[in-house]
Amino acid sequence: MKKIKRKTNLKFTQKRHLLPILILYILILACAALPAVYMSNIYGYLPVLLVLSAVVVSFAYGLLLQRCISYMEMCNLEICERGTAVKFTVKVKNRSILVFPKLEVLLYVSDLFGNVDAVRTTSLTLGSYEQRQLNFTVRFDHIGTYSGGLQQIKVYDILGIFTFVIENDKRYKVQVAPKIYDLSGLKLSENALLESQYSLVPSTIDGMDYCGVREYVLGDPIKIIHWKLSAHSGTYMTKQMESYGTSGISVVLNFISPAYSPETLMSIFDCLVETGLSVCSYAKKNGMDYEILYYDRNEQKRRYNPADLHDYRELMALLPIITTDPGTCDASRLLREEANSLYAQSNIAYCTAFLTEDAIQTLLQIKNAKRNPLLFFVVPKQAYGEHRVELLRPLKRLEAVDIPYYVISSADELSKEG
Repeated sequence: MKKIKRKTNLKFTQKRHLLPILILYILILACAALPAVYMSNIYGYLPVLLVLSAVVVSFAYGLLLQRCISYMEMCNLEICERGTAVKFTVKVKNRSILVFPKLEVLLYVSDLFGNVDAVRTTSLTLGSYEQRQLNFTVRFDHIGTYSGGLQQIKVYDILGIFTFVIENDKRYKVQVAPKIYDLSGLKLSENALLESQYSLVPSTIDGMDYCGVREYVLGDPIKIIHWKLSAHSGTYMTKQMESYGTSGISVVLNFISPAYSPETLMSIFDCLVETGLSVCSYAKKNGMDYEILYYDRNEQKRRYNPADLHDYRELMALLPIITTDPGTCDASRLLREEANSLYAQSNIAYCTAFLTEDAIQTLLQIKNAKRNPLLFFVVPKQAYGEHRVELLRPLKRLEAVDIPYYVISSADELSKEG
């Protein structure tokens, strides 16, 4: 258990926090001023002076109180698996003989996007040298790095006119790690495993290495069309290029999504990351090389292939936040780079919730190059009716050429596949 001690922040905010209380004290002051109107001696001003003195004393007492409080934060976990409940604890202590008439302690937790997701406010009083412990348990259902714990402490004066706010500028970080599922039923079929080990004998025509020819298929790059043979045969013929790929798998993660609610976007993010890691775990068990390709939060290309898949620190530190902005780095570009690379893995898995025409064409190109594409298409349960039908329509083109795909809303659905 890690403990963090904070020094009391002496910044305070003076505010009239409740309009009814303000009106009440104005009325009291007005009533206290009535004797001064009808009496011309010092006794007529005595009630007003007493009220003003009480306000000054109350303000000074509040100043003393906010200097006499200390607190300590604790959290039982720094790194936890998704779905784990994490307990935040804040100990508040009165270091003086004075009595705190009212305190408000605000505990909070952020969401994946850095916004405050939940706040718990607890009101209490503190006697002389008294210490109180407050607990705040949060279940983290989504992958990412979150902050939580103490947000601020509000100290009230005796009369309740002034509020002194002690801000906690530092934040306690909790890293929520993904789950890895057993994908023994994954359709990275025996044919795919055999094809990934198949090597073609190269020959040279027109200065380019290729191993044979076949009829043109939609998605083939124009630059590999065999123009001379096409002219003689009366139909377009495509060169089958030599492949230097290895029998491993590259998993490309695309963190762009259609527009959904923040909660749904976080679920899509979970599914993408856990699917990628689970596929790599499957590859490792089958003796294959594996890697994850993605754009990090700085929009830089990353290639992640740790020996220990349960060492998430590097991955979690660099993962971007899922976005609905298609103008950011679209991982379909990474997919195309892998498709055009001579030394890429023979099996390429694409995990996305945003399936574009460019991605479809690239998957077809990979298939035509005698390599093995695999699509994991994340469609949340919130997408239904005509919207869902429209999302799934492009998959018919993959079925036509026997490209395997999965339509999932969470990674654990893959572990249930037979």
